[in-house]
Amino acid sequence: MRKKLKAEGHSLKPQGLLLKDVSPLLKSRSDSTSITGRSTIAGTDFSDLNFLLLKKSTTMGIENDEFGRNPSVQRMRKIFSGMEKFQWDMLEKLKISHFDDRLQNIRKNALDLFGKSFPLAASKGMTMDEKTVSMLYAFCLAQAIKLVDIDVPGSILPDNKTLEEAVTEALS
Repeated sequence: MRKKLKAEGHSLKPQGLLLKDVSPLLKSRSDSTSITGRSTIAGTDFSDLNFLLLKKSTTMGIENDEFGRNPSVQRMRKIFSGMEKFQWDMLEKLKISHFDDRLQNIRKNALDLFGKSFPLAASKGMTMDEKTVSMLYAFCLAQAIKLVDIDVPGSILPDNKTLEEAVTEALS
């Protein structure tokens, strides 16, 4: 089975293979356990299915990350990294546990507010680079935290009045 998989271009590294990728490789057999101890279900032999954890080498894996070379993807990764950093720092400064039950709601509200305030900030002439977008998210996160009655001092927020105004405008 391994030789057949290698011949068809499958990687034998355990990373997850979709059933549709291996379904042509499955052979129908009788619905019983044979003398060799192979178990079958609905005529399909499942005793060799350890290769379901294998991944076709053409899919997006760590060893083949051409998707990550795309400049747009790299930019989005930088943006998300900056947003995570602002969130982490803010939660640490406010002494909010990263396991606090309220965080799911806070993050949802911050994302909703971010979606409304992004076009407002862009329309005010802001260059929406990685740092600016991350700072905008920080203001949105602060507003979402305030909605659950936690005081967020202005000293922990970035100094950018235009972004702050865009978030305030999106709230109204």
